[in-house]
Amino acid sequence: MYPNPAQLLVICPIYNEEQNVAYFFDRIKNALAQLDPREYSYRLLFTNNRSTDDSLARVAELSRAHDWVGYLTLSRNHGYQLSVLAGLSSVAADLYMICDVDCEDPPEMVHQFLAEIRRGHDLAYGIRNNREDSWLLNRCRSLFYVVLRALGDYRIVPYMAEFSLFKRCVRDVAVASDNSAPFLRAEFGFAGFNISGVPYRRHARQYGKTHYNFLNNVRFALAGILSSTTFPLRAVFYLLPVVCLLNIALVAWFLFGEMAFQTVVVTLLAAHALYVSGAVAFMAIYLARTYQNGVRRQRFIVDHSQTSIPVFNDSKVTSDVGANPWPVRASGT
Repeated sequence: MYPNPAQLLVICPIYNEEQNVAYFFDRIKNALAQLDPREYSYRLLFTNNRSTDDSLARVAELSRAHDWVGYLTLSRNHGYQLSVLAGLSSVAADLYMICDVDCEDPPEMVHQFLAEIRRGHDLAYGIRNNREDSWLLNRCRSLFYVVLRALGDYRIVPYMAEFSLFKRCVRDVAVASDNSAPFLRAEFGFAGFNISGVPYRRHARQYGKTHYNFLNNVRFALAGILSSTTFPLRAVFYLLPVVCLLNIALVAWFLFGEMAFQTVVVTLLAAHALYVSGAVAFMAIYLARTYQNGVRRQRFIVDHSQTSIPVFNDSKVTSDVGANPWPVRASGT
């Protein structure tokens, strides 16, 4: 597939995961060691989202002991999506894998993902065939994807998470986006290409507690909607004929029926208030996102003093991350 061993960069976002770092590293190291060195050369990059525990110290220790391991530290907590994007923007490679440190998604899936890439797919992602969440949360999640697929402006891959492995062409689309609040699974769907889902069983977290709660899930759903569809804006136009017909019907009922004048007025005011307030709310939300994109601030800021990038022997830190040079090492597997 590649004239030389394909360069695989494994990106592992972390935030306060000091208990999981060593456990994850043992598993990913064993999984990567099984790859044929004639086919694949690999690096591991931890993206530290400004952890407040000893996560940075743990990954720095691994980096000193293994020259194919590196880490990137953000200046503050920029959120999961931008943490992953920072990793994608850091090193030029042929293949990229995203895998969380909690091992709920098994890192050993790298072999199944690579098998799909060898079959000609551009992106392979994990399909979780078991969920230990509550019945209500699972139903809400299913409804979210049904609605998103129905209303999306472009292809939406159902039940796709960031746990995936993909080619450089997919990565380039995600990195090139100017979205100030990227929703990576939507970016991957927008990119198109040839996508394959691989079913797997999700495992329980070994150490620590999850950082997700109901409020975070709601924010995540809203981010997905804002990044994937403009239907709420178009709905304002779609509902305009309905509002007009309601006005005509109420006036006709008043003129030819027995509806009281006060009832007509109250109903019309309530309908118009609901319509206008909904329209203004949707436009305000999208306008705020447009403003954030228009300001064009840096989407993430890297703390260069706490960053060490493991590049490939014939590669370099990419220009996507800015002009400041980062500490790099170019030896290893």
